[in-house]
Amino acid sequence: MTKEAQKANGTNSTPTDKEIENCSTYLKKTLEIISPDIIVTLGRKALSALKNIQHHNIVLRNSVAEIQSWNGKCLLPLYHPSPTSINFNRNMKEQMTDFLKLSLLVDPIIGLKVKNPLKI
Repeated sequence: MTKEAQKANGTNSTPTDKEIENCSTYLKKTLEIISPDIIVTLGRKALSALKNIQHHNIVLRNSVAEIQSWNGKCLLPLYHPSPTSINFNRNMKEQMTDFLKLSLLVDPIIGLKVKNPLKI
């Protein structure tokens, strides 16, 4: 579920499967228009939401902070930096390392810093 949809219904909770399904067309169109160099998902729900656009078998706990190929794009799955994730899935030090890796791959102005991050 996109943040826009959450703002519209006034919630900030984990989106339901139905909410994700309802927003999948919007997400697909947004990705087509923006055509990002890399897609970063924050959490299992965000990673799972991409399955509504193009199926994948990526599991967050097995692929966290590892560049993946998805739908012709580079995908970097990360844990959501919530207190729950930090306490139970990936501690703060590990998450900081993950975000540092992202900063080494992507410049906020020019995009990807490397030509083919899938070969890293």
